[in-house]
Parts: sequence; structure tokens; C-alpha cells
Amino acid sequence: MPPGVAGRTVSAMLQRWRRWWSSEERANLLDALIAWTIGALAIFGVVASAPPGGPISFVSIALIAAQSVALTFRRRWPVAVYSIVGLATTLYAWIGNPWGSVAGLGVLLAIYTVAAHRPLREAVVAGGIYVVGMSLSLLGFAVRDPVSPPAFVADFFVNLLALALAWTVGVTIRTRRAYVAALEARAALLEREREENARLAVALERGRIARELHDVVAHNVSVVAVQAAAAERLVDDQPEAAKGARRNVAQVGRDALAEMRRVVEVLREDEPAVALDPQPGIAELRALIGRMEDAGLVVELSIQGEERAVPASAALSVYRIVQEALTNTLRHAGPARARVIVRYLPDVLEVQVSDNGGDGRPAEVPAPATEGGGHGLIGMRERVALFGGELSAGPRPEGGYAVVARIPTAGAGA
Repeated sequence: MPPGVAGRTVSAMLQRWRRWWSSEERANLLDALIAWTIGALAIFGVVASAPPGGPISFVSIALIAAQSVALTFRRRWPVAVYSIVGLATTLYAWIGNPWGSVAGLGVLLAIYTVAAHRPLREAVVAGGIYVVGMSLSLLGFAVRDPVSPPAFVADFFVNLLALALAWTVGVTIRTRRAYVAALEARAALLEREREENARLAVALERGRIARELHDVVAHNVSVVAVQAAAAERLVDDQPEAAKGARRNVAQVGRDALAEMRRVVEVLREDEPAVALDPQPGIAELRALIGRMEDAGLVVELSIQGEERAVPASAALSVYRIVQEALTNTLRHAGPARARVIVRYLPDVLEVQVSDNGGDGRPAEVPAPATEGGGHGLIGMRERVALFGGELSAGPRPEGGYAVVARIPTAGAGA
């Protein structure tokens, strides 16, 4: 067999073994093995302790067998199994077989199971019943084989110590199991809340983007109305000017339709109408940087490539991405220097915002921004995804943080 095939075969066998080891079938098999091991030892004791040529106590063997059968199902019916095993053990003690101590291991296993799998109230009651049954069992042994009072008391406390140990281990395991289950439930709840918060953040940001795009489209439509009215007034007296106005109407209309196609792809929440003013774009970046510098952040702006007209929604997204990144730098990097680069590539508008992390340490990962800034990286990704672009963000090897967005502009009108 080739080494690769042999390795995959061994790996598959190990995986099947792990699945079986953690399965219910493994637990049932282990319970049966323990139960019948205890039973086999006790039955061997009964046979070995019989007088030479004398009768074998088949009643003892029957009680041991009943105990072993019950213990096989101890996880499924803990209280019922405990009752059967306890009764069998007490009766076995009154028969007076000297190997009763081996059979007594079964009742310890049963009380452990009750403590580990049932509520604390039932475990306490089971422990009290155990003390009563243990006392009756010791009394049965004493009747058949008289012992001194000190020996009887010593046996009582030894058995009481065994009870306390088995009961305590069971309760501890049940408590730990409940604690782990609570932690897992809490982790699942937190994960659901995190996913819900992320979906809510996406929905809110999409609503914000839709409103901003609505403003851009509404502005373009207003320009169309004004230009159309101007063309109507000039058509008789100034035909050339009227033609220019018509061309402007056609161009602005195409732009408005392009923006409208983007609007219908974005979920928008119903909110009161806002003013139909044009939104900021690349031209307003210098004013934004000025405000950031007034707040204490040193920013260098670089415009590279041949500037050209881009869709208003793309320019708005560039402005918002820069605003978000600089706000996070100001909030998380402390006293720092930032650099903003806007590159006009042939078919792509690229914007890069980086900082030096302030005191030389990497800046923190951007947290959700507050007023005016959207929802951190979620908002940035939504804006870039609207155009089918790409966004990358993360710590820089030399320290600080960098955000790079690439927005396709091929075929878009001004």
C-alpha cells in the first residue's frame, strides 16, 4: 500500500475511534464492562468461599447478577438502578457471604451516578438512604458473624467515608458539567448577539449609504430640472446655448440613472426626508484634513495621477472612508501622523490612509465609529462593495495601521 494511502487510512481509523470514544455506545459498553467485572469478582468470591463439598449460595449469585444487570443501565435510570442495587446489596449482606464488600462496590457506583446525573435534592436523599442501608448491611454481617463494638464502629466510618467520597465526586462532576453547559450556552448566545449586531450594523450603514446616494440623485435631478427650464427659455433667442443646456441635461440624467441603479440595490430605512444638498467628495478632503489637524492629528494629503470626474457616489465613498480612517486614527493611535493618498488609476480610484501608530506601537484595530462615521470597517466594506471594489485593512509591519480601498470607475460618467 502506498505511504499516502496508508496515512489516510490510519487517519480515518483514528477519526472513527475518536467519534466512537465520545459516543453513547462507548459509555454503555464501559458501564456494562464495569458492572459485570464487579459481578464476576463477587460471584467468584461466593464460589470460592463455599465449604469444600458444601452447597453454593445461588441466592447470592442471583442477587449479584441482578445488581450487575441494573448497573449496566445506570446512566439511563440512575434512581431506579440505585434502588435495585441498594436493595440487592442489603439482602446480600444479610445472607452473610464474606465477599459482600466486593458487591458493595456496586452501590457506591450507583450513589455516584445519582449524585452526578440528578439534582442535588435527589442526591442528598439518596445519600441519606445509603446511610440507612449501610447500617442495615453492617448489622446483617454482625448478626451472622458477631464483631466487637469498636470493630463495628470502625466498619461504619470506613463505609461512611467511602460514601462521602463517591457522593462528593459525583456532585462535583455534575456541578462542573452544569458550569460548562452554562458557559457553552452563554458563548452561543454571545455569538448570536455578535452576528445580530453585525447584521444590524450592515443594515444601518446601508441605510446611511442609500440616503446619501438619494441626496446625490436628487441633486442631479434638480440640476436636470433647472437646465431643462433654461433650455426652454433659450431655445428661440439663443439656440446654441439651448443646445448646450440640453447636452447638460442628457449628461446629468445619465449620471442620475447610474446613481439610481445603485440606490435600488441598497436597503434603506424609512426616515424623515433630509435636505437635498450635494454630499462631500474628493474636493472636500482638504477641509476634512484641516479639521483633523485642528483636533491634533498631523495629516499629509497626496493626490496622484491625472484628476478626472468620477461618479458623485464614488467620490462620497472616498470622503467617508478617509473620514472614518482618520477618525479611528485620532481615537486609537493618540498623537500620531497620518498620510492620505488618492490615486487616479486608469480604471480604479484608489485611496490609502495610513498612520504611524503614535508612539511607535501598532494602532488598535478600528472600533465602530460614532457620529457621522458609520460602523468602522463594516461601513467601509459596504461602501466599497457597493461598487464591486476591494478593501484591505490591518497593522503595518513598520508600525501603525493602514486602510486601502480600490473603487472601480471604468465606464462611469462624470
